[in-house]
Amino acid sequence: MKPVNNQYLSQTLISIRNMESANEFIYDNLNKVEGVTHVNPGNKDDQVLIEFDPTRIDPSQIRNLLEQAGFSVKRIE
Repeated sequence: MKPVNNQYLSQTLISIRNMESANEFIYDNLNKVEGVTHVNPGNKDDQVLIEFDPTRIDPSQIRNLLEQAGFSVKRIE
């Protein structure tokens, strides 16, 4: 974790099935979620690296948000 404004941020790498068809939607909408500070593409086409404030949101909540939006989350690290 790295300090930002006296708080520590965490990262999670999520793999999403068929993400290439919804890349822009995922990046735009995850960046608007309270507690998510940055969204980057992962090393592979179906991955997204999410930086977040663990005091405001956790990886399981991020996964739930993606699944509620209709995405199939393959893996979360």
